[in-house]
Amino acid sequence: MTLGVPESPTKILYGVYDADGGAWGELKYILGKASGLAHCSLCDLTHGWSLKGKKDWLNFANQSGLEFKFVHRNEQSNELAKVTSSRIPCIAQKVKGSYSVIVTPDELQACEADIGKFKIVLASKLGGV
Repeated sequence: MTLGVPESPTKILYGVYDADGGAWGELKYILGKASGLAHCSLCDLTHGWSLKGKKDWLNFANQSGLEFKFVHRNEQSNELAKVTSSRIPCIAQKVKGSYSVIVTPDELQACEADIGKFKIVLASKLGGV
């Protein structure tokens, strides 16, 4: 199942989490989420409370025809960080050597961790709807 995106080489999308990576970053985020002091709508969409990832996200990612690469905010390349800066969490793509944000933090939040809503937003950004 694809998103109605015209057939082309695999499109790579970059998800940037609004959380730091590494053991300390992960622990800090989990404690913050549990206490209501930290929130990342991309984390909610892809993982929720599951370490392996949400089943509906994994199914979508495996069937979408897209390649997703995820990084935490402190793991971004300098080039990607320049584009995302204060616009995380987000989904970005790289076209002709330049990154651009295609799904904003507000759009991710509006999805309410619902894969169906995310598919609609993403398809509209990629020209599939």
